[in-house]
Amino acid sequence: NQAGIPLDLPTKRKFALTPSLGYVHDDVIWSYFYPKAGTRYNVTLAASPRFSSSMLGFVTPQLDFRHYIKVIGDMSFAMRLSGAASFGPNPQKFFLGGMDGWINRYFSATTYPLTEPEDFAFYAVGTPLRGFAYNEKIGTKYGLMNLALRFPFPIYVSGAPLALMSEAFVDAGSAWTKNVYLFEKTPAGNLKTKDLLMSTGIGFRTYLFGFYLKLDIAWTTTLDTWAKPQYIF
Repeated sequence: NQAGIPLDLPTKRKFALTPSLGYVHDDVIWSYFYPKAGTRYNVTLAASPRFSSSMLGFVTPQLDFRHYIKVIGDMSFAMRLSGAASFGPNPQKFFLGGMDGWINRYFSATTYPLTEPEDFAFYAVGTPLRGFAYNEKIGTKYGLMNLALRFPFPIYVSGAPLALMSEAFVDAGSAWTKNVYLFEKTPAGNLKTKDLLMSTGIGFRTYLFGFYLKLDIAWTTTLDTWAKPQYIF
């Protein structure tokens, strides 16, 4: 610290042995930006046997399933279902929200206590859930669905074509530990989301000087109300 006074902070130490077994299938056909046809999935079982009180103990089955349907030309429909559930005396935690490679990212104002070594070493992030903070929800179980219609969007710069791929998407998911209630009714009798996080929007992808650039415009919704658009780079 600034005063140079030694701090007597408690330390915690845990050990873990974490073997995993997975099965992977992949027969997709790629376009310039995305897979445009086929199926890929990954089923994994990870475990940490607890041989002593100083070791972590958990069992975590995980699934990531993706299916791509070619519509016409380079237009395709993409569907992804992913999720995991962790059990045992020291279950893993999953943070839901945000997306990979997010430059202008932000975090939820809700403070989640991270007090145990396993909270830092074995947490996992569920993405993409666009329009929400990186740690919008946390739990020992999570489920996530992504739907997207992808299509080329030709534009020209000084007469030269620039490859640009667009997509219209819907993201929906939740993370929980004990109970989860996806929907509830408003006093007016309308259906709205409760624990379910949902967003929709449009996205653009391109290559510029060898860099893969992405822009998503997302609107979060409770089905009863809509938020202002968020721009995700």
